[in-house]
Amino acid sequence: IRMPYILDYNTEVQIYRHFVQHDIDQYFLPHVLNDFARVIIATRMNHESAGMKQWIPDSKAYRKICDENLLLLKMDIYTGYIPPWVLPADIKSFDAQKRRRIIDEGEIEGEHGISGRQSIQLFYDFFQRYRSQKPIRIEHLLNFFRHIPEAMRNLLPKNFLNALRNHYEYTILQEVKEALYDYNQERIDADIKNYLFALSFEPGTRVFNPYTQEEIEVSEQFYRAVEVYCCPSVNNDKEREKFRRDTQKQFLASKLALGKHRLANRFTELDLYKTFFQRYTNRLKEHVLDPLAENETFRMAIKEYGTKNFSTYDNRIQQDVNLLFLNLQDKFGYTIEGAQLICIHILDHDIIKKFS
Repeated sequence: IRMPYILDYNTEVQIYRHFVQHDIDQYFLPHVLNDFARVIIATRMNHESAGMKQWIPDSKAYRKICDENLLLLKMDIYTGYIPPWVLPADIKSFDAQKRRRIIDEGEIEGEHGISGRQSIQLFYDFFQRYRSQKPIRIEHLLNFFRHIPEAMRNLLPKNFLNALRNHYEYTILQEVKEALYDYNQERIDADIKNYLFALSFEPGTRVFNPYTQEEIEVSEQFYRAVEVYCCPSVNNDKEREKFRRDTQKQFLASKLALGKHRLANRFTELDLYKTFFQRYTNRLKEHVLDPLAENETFRMAIKEYGTKNFSTYDNRIQQDVNLLFLNLQDKFGYTIEGAQLICIHILDHDIIKKFS
């Protein structure tokens, strides 16, 4: 009777939960547990796939995200999942015949590689080694597999661990990107109103904005946090000062034309407001990673979250970092500590540039 090894990483993880510890997920950052199973399953698969080559003859477009032979993608197909990074043209060409050919290859795989018993023992050793360093991270996983017995390492496809790291880093970058994209119309509305109102005050002052009912701490950080979305072409202090003066004049002229009390009800009708709102939303969509990539203050605030120094940052920066971490928690199952760790990983390893 043929008893092939498991090729579905979700099922493999369920076995770890059953034989090692049912609540192991709490010890891992998201994706790392599944990635352990992916390494095991890679040893059980044929390194080349005629079905994958028929579907995607040239894998170069995926070299930053996937392994050379697209085994990581094939594993997803075995679970019934098509990841969002697959190109639209390849999704369109993935018909029932191609899917069936790839699935059928699973019938002749699982005959070799790391066995079920070996896999459980490896996972047990891994878990015991790193559980005290909770949460267990991708670095722990890669270090572990680079030091398993040579006979087992040789079962892996060439450069598979490097490809797995790329796959993981692309995945967490997309999660951070989605967590940063906070298209909150009310927040954008308040940001614009606060900015326009604050232009009449000197940095270092605290003022109450009657149009938003919010207290504003006017500062260079405050101005730039909005300007990065509303005037991206301004790139030096002289241009920035001119932009602020011109904007202030336009706003005051509109305010005088309408009158203070009428402005409160018709603020969103101002051409200046509409222009800012359109710029803000467009920039937010196109450059959602900019604060993480270019704003050194934002980057440092992420690293100093949870320390006394975090409270010294501008309120807007604190709000943005808190929102990022909460979104990662709500949307992708991270703890706050885990959210901070993956953001620091992205910063320390220059992941944005890697996938730009």
